[in-house]
Amino acid sequence: MSPKNKKKRIIRVKHPQLQKFRTAMRELLKNAQTTERRGLREFSNFGLGIEKENEVERQIEELDRARRHAPIGCRVCGRQDLDLVFNPSSSQWYCEGCYTFNQEAYKKNPHPYEPDWRKIFP
Repeated sequence: MSPKNKKKRIIRVKHPQLQKFRTAMRELLKNAQTTERRGLREFSNFGLGIEKENEVERQIEELDRARRHAPIGCRVCGRQDLDLVFNPSSSQWYCEGCYTFNQEAYKKNPHPYEPDWRKIFP
């Protein structure tokens, strides 16, 4: 399913222990991605051939893309302890406050060349 066909989703957790667990898992995923990325960067500094360096760069780009599209934290403020909203237009996750703020900003000041704000922030 392409990202444009997905619908707006909200991940809400009400139980305090589950909220702590969710935050810890998000931090763990973020740290794992950062560690793996750092390892690939150090590996690419060993004077590999062009093909190997390109392969390492592709792996780093894939890690970065996965992190941007994963529900690890808000794309705007970076907080990991909040409930997140998925924006199907940008295929990214936002906290409810940033999502609402951006939605209101698009309502007040729509971009002259972009589509209607309802398509950007459903």
